[in-house]
Parts: sequence; C-alpha cells; structure tokens
Amino acid sequence: MLTIYIDIYEAKKPKIVSFEELQNGQENVSSTLKQLKINFDRPLLGKGHSFNGISKESFPIIKKHIYSSDNKSVTIYWDLEENKSYEIIFTGKSFRTMDGIPMSDYLLRFSTK
Repeated sequence: MLTIYIDIYEAKKPKIVSFEELQNGQENVSSTLKQLKINFDRPLLGKGHSFNGISKESFPIIKKHIYSSDNKSVTIYWDLEENKSYEIIFTGKSFRTMDGIPMSDYLLRFSTK
C-alpha cells in the first residue's frame, strides 16, 4: 500500500525534460555559450534558484537566472571557460511545483572545447 503513495508522490515531482543549447554528458560545448535554458514538465513556483556545484572548480560562474512567463523553464546566464569540465546539481530547494512538491536532484555534466 505504501508503494502506491510513493508512486503517486514521485509522479507529482517536477522533472527536467530538456536543456536547450547542450545535452547532459556533452563534451564539446562552446565556451562562448552564455546561457542554458532548462525545460520542466510542469510549472514551478518561480521563486529562487536550485543549483549547486560538486566543487568550486567544476561550477560555472552564474550571473543570473530568469523564469519563463509560464514558469515551465528557467534560463541561467553564465560564463564558461575553455577546456573545462563542469558539474551542476539541480535540486528541489526552489525547483518545486505550485503546490510545493520538490524535484529530485539532477546532475548535469558537460565539458567545453
């Protein structure tokens, strides 16, 4: 019986459906890429940010983030360096549905050329 409730809760969590401008695991991202758009499967609260680094060395310099008007995407503006590997964890701290259900952590890894 408990697994039914867990399945229902998991189904209500927001999920990242795509990234525009790059793919998870991509190894030839241009270091001149100035933004990343993250698309979700449902609207988010639209407040705050939920991205962290595994280490200071692998986390990009993030300048700002903006939610879309429908709160189904977030665009991150950043600066990237050449020939560098990056790791960003997107969390449910602020990436939550309108009724407060947080997303599960999602790890994005990519490298620049």
